[in-house]
Amino acid sequence: MFYPREVFFATARSRKSLPEKEVLRAGGELRPYDLDLCDYAMSNIRVNMGHPEFRAWVEEQTTSAGLLQYLQNGLDPTVDQERLLLNDDELQDLIDTLSCAEPILDRMWSPYEDLHHRYFETVKDVRDGLSPQVAEDWSRKCVQFAEQLEAKRLHLHEGIEIVHDWVSHLRWLLRTMEAISFLPRPEGQSPAPSPDCAPEFGDMSLAQYLSLVKLTT
Repeated sequence: MFYPREVFFATARSRKSLPEKEVLRAGGELRPYDLDLCDYAMSNIRVNMGHPEFRAWVEEQTTSAGLLQYLQNGLDPTVDQERLLLNDDELQDLIDTLSCAEPILDRMWSPYEDLHHRYFETVKDVRDGLSPQVAEDWSRKCVQFAEQLEAKRLHLHEGIEIVHDWVSHLRWLLRTMEAISFLPRPEGQSPAPSPDCAPEFGDMSLAQYLSLVKLTT
């Protein structure tokens, strides 16, 4: 999807199937970075929700009730809200909502350069879980995403599109590592805002799943 076929298959051939605990460790830095990137997108929207017209548009146009509730709860300091990943449909919902807004409601993206630089904390995971070549490609791609997000006069919906591309790339790495549990529902087991994306753990209890996740921290 993101790499030439020869790179993907070379990686697959060089990597043995890992035990479940090792798979979870392999994606241990990627998962929190995914959460941070999703928070980054939501924070850029929330900071503009103080404008009544903008807020009314977002609340009217966002199609997922669960996503809207998650967005609104993040504005209330009295709500102790768990951080959630956003799945592809939810990110696309935000992009569609904001890209269709009237020009008077258009808002600009606010870059967070410190977060951009923290991709470096994930590189070892990628190198150990996949290969040095993929880790090098991942680093180069992160730098490209960061440069795009730091561009002047970047519109809000454009910034969220770039974040969507960034997390899509990150999640490709998790799939290749076989760390599917770290992906948002419905594909993985990490909770997402939409009601139809409630976590399912198969034979595991929630406590057992969370205990596996803690192995990576």
